[in-house]
Order: sequence, then structure tokens, then C-alpha cells
Amino acid sequence: MSEKIDAIQKWIAPEYQTQLKSFLGLTGFYRRFVKGFARLAQALTSMLGKGQKWRWGTTQELAFQALKDALLHAPILKWYDPNRSIKLATDASEREELAIVLATKHWKHYLGDKEFVVETDHKPLVYLETQKDLSKRQIRWAEWRQRFNLQMLSHACLV
Repeated sequence: MSEKIDAIQKWIAPEYQTQLKSFLGLTGFYRRFVKGFARLAQALTSMLGKGQKWRWGTTQELAFQALKDALLHAPILKWYDPNRSIKLATDASEREELAIVLATKHWKHYLGDKEFVVETDHKPLVYLETQKDLSKRQIRWAEWRQRFNLQMLSHACLV
């Protein structure tokens, strides 16, 4: 494992599109585990369009270093441990409630009747259960969420 970490730390800034594609290929493989990957990589991926002129500047260097740093500090993947607490964090801006429904559907076999926390950066979702006028869709989603033993927490610091 330390060899992989060393390789990432020593990766030098690309000088050509093919080198950039290699770097983005490596980092893209782990994109699910890097929070805000698309935002971090945007300055680099925008350089890969057809007919794009190669311009490596401060913005690209910062994005390159940020992706390297994100990989070096990404959470360590481990086997699921049912004895540990669960935290489900979603970040889908406008579709935050749908993101929670889809995430709970995807992970339902792990969540079951286990108590867990849903972290959201969309504060109104925390108070959704107390609202009087819900759309039919929101009612369906609320009914789905009631199958779980979850607690909604709002964290404005989530991006």
C-alpha cells in the first residue's frame, strides 16, 4: 500500500494531454470515495476537450495538487462492520431528498433496522416531518424513510 501512496505523492504535473488522461484515469477510478471529485477535477477535465489548447496554469496546478491530496487522505475502505455506527452523507443540492431515498434503497440491506444518521447540507429536510403541505412525491418518500431508524442532521459545512 505504501508504494501506491508514494507513487501518488511523486506524480509530477502532466505536460501533455495523454499524461493528464492517465492521471485522471487513476484518480477517476477512486472518484466514488473522493468527496467533491467532479468539482476538484473540473479545471483538469476541461482541458481534455477536442481542440483544447494546452494551458497549464495556476488553476490547473491547484486542481492537480488538490486531487493528489484528496487521494492521499481519502477514507480507508474496509469491510462492513454491523457493530459500528452508520452515517449516510448525501450531497445532491436540489435533489437532496431524492438522494436520501436512493441511497437508503441502495444500502437497505446494511441499514435494515439499525439506527443511523443522515447528514444533509439542506436544512429544510431536517424539518420535513413537521411540514403540513407535502406533495404526493414527498409523501411517498417520507413513507419510504419511515421504514428506517434514521435521524436527520443538517450540516451547513457539507459542500
